Amino acid sequence: MFFGVGGLGAVLLPQFVTGSGWTTEIEIMNTTANTLTVRLDVFSADGTLLTVKLNGVTASSFTNLIVPANGLLKIEP
Repeated sequence: MFFGVGGLGAVLLPQFVTGSGWTTEIEIMNTTANTLTVRLDVFSADGTLLTVKLNGVTASSFTNLIVPANGLLKIEP
């Protein structure tokens, strides 16, 4: 069974901007009573992994990001 890019439950954002006076802020809302663990992978226009600095961490893959129960996770440069 194939679930497409990212697999089952993946959400793809078509554009992420940082630099030249522009920034994208990603907010993930958890409306459940349970903690969620999410992963964020950042790619350049050609599909290769793109290294960026988000929430003080420089990487291209951000794993084990925690969204608290009934809470919000803000990811920003």
